[in-house]
Parts: sequence; structure tokens; C-alpha cells
Amino acid sequence: MSLAMQGSWTVSVKSKSAAAPQRFTISGAATGNGTHVVSGSTAAVPVTGPHWRIAIEAQQGAVWKPSVMRFKNPVQSGSLVKVDIESNDFGADQDFNDLILTCTMPTSSADFVIYGHATSYSGPCWFNPCFRLHLVIDSLAQLSQALKNPIARAAIERLYPEHVLPGPKNPPDPAPLRTFTPLMLPTPRSPGLPPRTVQVTRTANEATTRQLVSGRSTPTAMLDSALTQKIGTLLDGQKLFFLCKTTTLGNYGLRFQEYDRTSAELGGGAYTGTGDRQDLGTTATDPFGNYVFRFSRSLDEVVDEVLNDVAVGEDATVQALPDVIAQVLGAGLVPAAETGCFFNVHNLQRIDICVPDTNIVLPSSCVDNKILTFIGKISMTSALNSLDTTGRITAHSSAGNAPQIDCGVWWGNLDLWGCLGDDVARYTVRTRPLGGGPADWQFHSDLERREIAGGLSKKIGPFFDLALSVPFDPSAGTVTCPSYLNPELDATIVQPGTFLKATLFTGGFPAGSYQMRIDGYNAAGAFVRGETHTLFIDNEVPTVVISNIDLAGVPVDISGDGCTLQTLAPAELSADLAVRFKVDHTQGAILVYALGISRCNEGVAFPTTHVGGGQPSFTWVHDNSVDCETAPNFRRGTAEDPAHDGSGFVTTTLSPVSPWLGATENFTILRVSVGFNWRATNGYSNASGTTSGTLVWGIQK
Repeated sequence: MSLAMQGSWTVSVKSKSAAAPQRFTISGAATGNGTHVVSGSTAAVPVTGPHWRIAIEAQQGAVWKPSVMRFKNPVQSGSLVKVDIESNDFGADQDFNDLILTCTMPTSSADFVIYGHATSYSGPCWFNPCFRLHLVIDSLAQLSQALKNPIARAAIERLYPEHVLPGPKNPPDPAPLRTFTPLMLPTPRSPGLPPRTVQVTRTANEATTRQLVSGRSTPTAMLDSALTQKIGTLLDGQKLFFLCKTTTLGNYGLRFQEYDRTSAELGGGAYTGTGDRQDLGTTATDPFGNYVFRFSRSLDEVVDEVLNDVAVGEDATVQALPDVIAQVLGAGLVPAAETGCFFNVHNLQRIDICVPDTNIVLPSSCVDNKILTFIGKISMTSALNSLDTTGRITAHSSAGNAPQIDCGVWWGNLDLWGCLGDDVARYTVRTRPLGGGPADWQFHSDLERREIAGGLSKKIGPFFDLALSVPFDPSAGTVTCPSYLNPELDATIVQPGTFLKATLFTGGFPAGSYQMRIDGYNAAGAFVRGETHTLFIDNEVPTVVISNIDLAGVPVDISGDGCTLQTLAPAELSADLAVRFKVDHTQGAILVYALGISRCNEGVAFPTTHVGGGQPSFTWVHDNSVDCETAPNFRRGTAEDPAHDGSGFVTTTLSPVSPWLGATENFTILRVSVGFNWRATNGYSNASGTTSGTLVWGIQK
């Protein structure tokens, strides 16, 4: 994975602490492109160009492997702005000092560097949890909840009375997707800003609403100090009990725009976002959600700002500074969420981005010229995620609420998201067992449809009407095989559907490693580009069996559907319980298992202590020092317990902490089960834990 940079910088080595050789590569620049192996005399590299990328690698044996990289916050040192890029290689440590680069640029009144951290939030939040100076309402749903709070309602009635009026606020089925302009309720910590300098956060609203709710100016003076104090107390108190969740937006695309206020806004009206905009450029966050973005303003642009974006009575020197909007990009570089306007941005300024996750589905699909970018929500380009040689997935990035997993297998239906580009008209998807020959490829041929406007859908394949130059095919010439139209070229398809390439239904795949290949072709059928990935597919649910139960040395009949009744003598009320059971996941991806003992419908485990035999429970822990196919990462279940009997079964002996029947109890039902989970994912969620073999019998005195 590489990091995005803009403009002219000088790249130098700050320090190297790793034992492994290190190198960095600059690409996409106007000048300064190339690979530089780090030594004691590595020269600084001047780099120029509107947009370029930098990557760090470490050498392991004969192979250069990409390091995980992250931005540090830029700082001004004298007449220079400096930003460090830290890296962590394949070594076991996580200190991010293996190689540190410093990018340096001279300060200038025409050059701006903004930086910060990008997050999204979700859950039952009725205001934005990231803002500290204002209580910010980001959506219609939040507004509805806020109006139920008497303090918030009193403020909204004064600042935004149109939102309290009865009647529908949503006209039926508007065609374009519109946005909600947030409401900002001031607190005692809020600066006394004029309406145009209020910082807000906007997000693309749900497709089911797609409405515009416009705000008006919110000067603090419209609220008395007592109500403002109550809002501040409400903000502080509610944050203590927030049930919402914030998620780092790692590897997400960002676009920045310069904004010019409308005449109404210059006259003191609310920020509407409908003024003229100029794209300043795009960048991307690092795997940890940090970003650095540089842009420049020409003298003509500064003059235009003064002439056209300064209201009567405003300080032209201050207002000449740019007003900036940040957008979080989704698939196809389509904005998934947008902040409000950050007014009068300084030459070096932190702007943290925090938006609702309603429409944040996937980061930008086109990353580093890769085709496959996601399986479900798991990024295939993030430096925090990786496939091993057999195709088992280790994913530590939670960007976009993606599941996290170590040494997991793929199971279920797999959505393949990717970017082919405008020069690809058709594509094919194939799979074969790892190690198979050219004749073993099986083409994906399931029907693929994509949503279009009005709730309709259209077929993108398969089609059999174009002969293709299929790479690695045993045929000498072209092949007529199942192919699909590149939906990226179809403007009628609703986003992010243009970047969903296929859904693999893996239920019929025998467990094992498979090569999956995506190939793109032009309109004449000529091969353009392709990519192969190895996936370990396994739809096997672990085998769980309880074969024998003994209480007080007496076998319990668990062979039929009936319920055995066992009589216990007084001396047997605290007798040992022995359970013979097995948990087995053939492909070695067990995560956890536990023997459960309970009574009747008490809903909680009956307290017991382990007195002998196999362990009653196990929790898997990932070992970074070995691969996924080596113990202890490869774990089938009870077969690895030293007490197993050679067939994978263990017999666990438990003693009750208190008698099975209390002094006043004459009868109860005992329940024995095994709960378990394993390491499997479809990219959207991991396998859910379940319980097997709940066996019951009655006991009496």
C-alpha cells in the first residue's frame, strides 16, 4: 500500500531502526520518481507533481514486502513544514520505527497543508459524538429524536423554527439524492462566530429519504445564556452514556473543494452548500484514518476570493483565506458523505472529519491500479489485511465496519468488489483448485443484475456473444465463454453497484484453496488486464458430538428422545459429572468451544470446577510467529487436547460447586451442551457462535 501526496516536497530518510534492508519508491510524480534503497548516505529526493504516491518496503530473503505506513501530524519548524511517514515491516514488533521518512516543504502564503483524522459513527446517537463545541444534529432521524428532548427542542424552536412546524418535511420521491444540512446548537464553549464560520458535518442521507433539509444561521446571540448552558450540560451528560460507535476510516478516498458563498449567505443567511465549488484535489487516508493534503492558491484565485466572497463589514484579509469542504468518497469516487464548510482555513490547519456512516459502504474502489479491492467489506488493498499462500484471510482493518479476523477461511456467498477502468468493456471471473492446470478453470456463469433508478434492475451478464482472448486458457484461439458487461461504464446503475463484479456462491465448493481470477477485455474481446487471488474456501461447520454422560458413576441414557429420570442418594448430590465430547473443524479454524452445564430454564451456567480429564473450554489465540497452517494457529478442536483418546474425543470431569439439588429442592433437570465458534467470514460478518447437542435428563432425591 502506498500513501498519497500532492505538490512539491523533499523526501529524506529520518531514521532506520530495522535490521532488514529498507527502500522507498516514489511514483506518479512529474520529477523524482524511482526506487531508493536506504543506506547511510541516502540523498534527499526532491519531488514535484500535482499528485504522486510513496511506498516503503522491507526485504525478507529475496523478496521485498510492503510495510504498513502511517502519517504523523505535520509541524512547522521555522520556515519549513515537515511531516513524518512512519513504517512497520514484517518483523514481530509494532513500533513503526523501522524506516521513518520526512517530507519537507517551505512555508508560503500561497500553499496550504490540511491534515487530520477521519472517522464515521453509528448507533443510537441523536447528535454527532465527535463535536465538542456544538451539539450537532446530522440527520432527519436525529432531528426527530432531538425534538423529544425539552432542552434541545427549546433551542431548535428559536434557531430553526421551520423544523418544529407540523406537517411533512419530506416531499414524495424526489429524483436526485440530496443531503441534510446539519443543525448546530451552541454551548458555552462555542466561539461567538458569525453564521458563515460555523463548522458542520454533512452526510449523504438514506436512499429511502433522499431529502434536503436546509438550515438557517445560528448565531449564539439568539439563545440566552441559561439555555446555552443547559445545552452544554446536555452535551456533556449525554456523551457519558453514548451507545454509538466510532470507526476509523482507513484507506478511504477524500476530496477537498474550495467553496464560495452565495449572495444569500454573504447577506447573513445559512450555509446551504449551493455556492460555487472548485475541486482542490483528492487524497486518501492511511490505514489508521490519518491524512495529509496540500493545495495551492494562485494570486488570481485570492483576488477572486476578495472580490466575490467577502461580505460588507468583513475583514478582507481574513476572508481571503480559502473556505474548504471535505468529502468522504465511496465506490467510484462518488461522495458518500460530506462535511460542512470549514471557513478561512489557515496555511497549516487540522481538520478532523467525522460523519455518520449511513452511506459509507466501501472506500473508493480504484486503489493502486488493483482490480479486486474488497471481498464483502474486507479490503484487499489495506496494509492491515493479508491473504496467506493458501488464501486464509487475516484482516485487522475495521474501516467501513468491516469484520476483523485472524487466519480465517472464506465461506458463504462472496461479493467481489473491484475496479476495471474505462478501457474494459467485458470481464470474466474464473476459479480453479490451487495447483490446477489450464483445463481446470471454471467460469462464473451465475446471473448478475444491478439496481437502476426506480427500484428496477438490469442484467449485466452472463452473455455468450463475444469471443474473448482469455489468458491461460488451453484453447489456441479466442473463446466464447460467460462474460459480463463492465457496469462502471453504465451511468444508469445505482452506486456502488457498478463496482460489484460478481457474487461467488461457494456452497458447492469442496473445502480447500482456490485461485480466483478476474480478467478484463476491450469491446473487440482483446485481453486488457487481469488479476489472480488465492482464497481458502470452507463451508464446513465444525462437528460437535456428545457421546457419553455419567453422573455419580452412572451412565445417563442419551440415546433417544425421551427424558431419563435419575435418583441421587444423599451422598451423590455433589457427585462428579463426566462428559465425553468432541469438537472438530477439519480445516483447523476453530475459534472457541466450551462445555455448558445448566439446570432447568435458569438461563445461566451451573457453577462447576474442572477436576480431571480434557479441558472443558478452549479459546484460540493467534500466534504471529507462525503461519496459519502451523500449530497453534491451525487448531481443529479437542483433537489437540493432550487428554484426547485418539479419536478426537475428550472426557471432562466436573464437580458441582454446590449440590446438584439444594436442601429444599427435590427435583431439577440438568442440561449439557457444547458452545462453539470458528474462524470463517464472508467479508461482511464472521461466523456466529452456536450451541450443539443440548441434552437433558431429570434428577431427583
